[in-house]
Amino acid sequence: MKKALLFLLALGMISCVESRPRLYPNSKYQRTDYYAQERAIDECMALADQYVPKKNMALEAAKQGAVGAGLGAATGAVGGAVFGKAGRGTGAGAAIGGMLGVASGLNDSSGHSQDYKNFVERCLAKKGFETAGWD
Repeated sequence: MKKALLFLLALGMISCVESRPRLYPNSKYQRTDYYAQERAIDECMALADQYVPKKNMALEAAKQGAVGAGLGAATGAVGGAVFGKAGRGTGAGAAIGGMLGVASGLNDSSGHSQDYKNFVERCLAKKGFETAGWD
């Protein structure tokens, strides 16, 4: 159990790192220096911060954890019933499913919503840049 909590804590710390778009090396990229590229990204992200509603990422991770716990409990109950220990299977399945659901939610929440990313990418496109994904 302690290892699982440490794992979730580590995932949570990793998820705090802000993701940023990677620029595709098109002609605009090649004509500008690193600082101009970073400034364009910063400007577009600042605009997105103003205009795109923020999601509660912790709540989203908790929701996925609850779904994972429910699915894990159901799966564990079936597996436990086959081996004559449905109660144990349900508890183990719920614990494992909950941990995996929260981990998945933290991974999905590391960074920004899709609306935010779309806004930043459109802003960068108007400046002549193309994106090649997010870090």
